[in-house]
Amino acid sequence: MSTAFLTRLAGRRMLVAVAALLLLPLRNTAVAQPSDPPAAEAHRDWRVSAGLAWASMPAYPGSDTHRTRWLPWIDARYRDRFFLSTVDGEGLGVDFVRDGGWRLAVALAPDFTRRRASDDARLAGLGDVEQTLRAQVTASCQLQGWTTRLRVGTDVAGRDAGTLASFDLLWRTRLGGGWMLSASPGFTWMSAGHASSFFGVDAQQNLRSGLPRFDARSGLRDAHLALGASLSPVPRWTVGLGLNLQSLQGDAADSPVTRRRGQASALVFASYGF
Repeated sequence: MSTAFLTRLAGRRMLVAVAALLLLPLRNTAVAQPSDPPAAEAHRDWRVSAGLAWASMPAYPGSDTHRTRWLPWIDARYRDRFFLSTVDGEGLGVDFVRDGGWRLAVALAPDFTRRRASDDARLAGLGDVEQTLRAQVTASCQLQGWTTRLRVGTDVAGRDAGTLASFDLLWRTRLGGGWMLSASPGFTWMSAGHASSFFGVDAQQNLRSGLPRFDARSGLRDAHLALGASLSPVPRWTVGLGLNLQSLQGDAADSPVTRRRGQASALVFASYGF
């Protein structure tokens, strides 16, 4: 194995590791927060909030067990153009369009969806699918508290995680006493590469694991509903929670790798705005 190949491989792994340390998002978990800054803060170049979150998520897509982790909570934006955010899978990117309720952004965002043989005895022989880094494009339109959003992200770290496209309809409302609520139904489409890596069983995996062969194809991966609530009890401080309910569809639901079609993730956070 050449030194050049090892160098490129190490570089890719370092890129994913650095992104993981900085961003650590919990995708598709709605968290109620202002979509636009208050008028008093709109003129500021920098808007930053930072804190800590605790998350519980399925061990892998289709798992009937959960894993938990502590995550940094970061949302930093410069002149409504550049952003670094762990909130809702935003990542590190640039808003090319942000005007009149329309938004078009490109970003790099880590995807921590993964599957390891240690997650379940039935996975032995399938091989691990590691977390990756995605290049993604987000397009959205906001109108009277409702936002439609299309996001497409593809694996750029060579982890065979394929491409995902999600469509969501987001709703947010402010209540008295500093409360804000949000809800977001939506669905996710997966490419053939993503389907094969996470839900397929080829001939060799069949021999090693004993699971029946399964040719997972591109198509609808899940339908989901994300719910969120947040409270600002005192100026600059915000606490909140998010819940994501997911129902696997199509080949993702029918795969012999899947133990449970219904999936749930939860997030609790506290942040301080600067």
